[in-house]
Amino acid sequence: NNGFHGNNGEFERSNNGFHGNNGESGRANNGFHGNNGESGRSNNGFHGNNGESGRANNGFHGNNGEFERSNNGFHGNNGESGRANNGFHGNKGEFERSDNGFQGNNGELGRANNGFQGNNHGFP
Repeated sequence: NNGFHGNNGEFERSNNGFHGNNGESGRANNGFHGNNGESGRSNNGFHGNNGESGRANNGFHGNNGEFERSNNGFHGNNGESGRANNGFHGNKGEFERSDNGFQGNNGELGRANNGFQGNNHGFP
């Protein structure tokens, strides 16, 4: 915790620092994150994840894998995204909800409320 992390194996928690993880990450909070493996939670920071990410909140997100929730930040996701709220979103995969922000989505989009939307795929 509270430092600069560059891990290639399993990583359970990385808080308050700069993170570059290539393996599993349980929690990565309050910092700059660049993860290429699984990430349970990455909150309050800058996130660039290429693997699975459970939650990435309050920061800048660039994810290429599965993404469950991305709230209150800048999001650029190329995989599945469950929710991306209150921020800037550029998603190229499946996208369920995008509220209160700027959205540019090239995949499926369930809901896009209270923002600027530019969608190139199906939009209910």
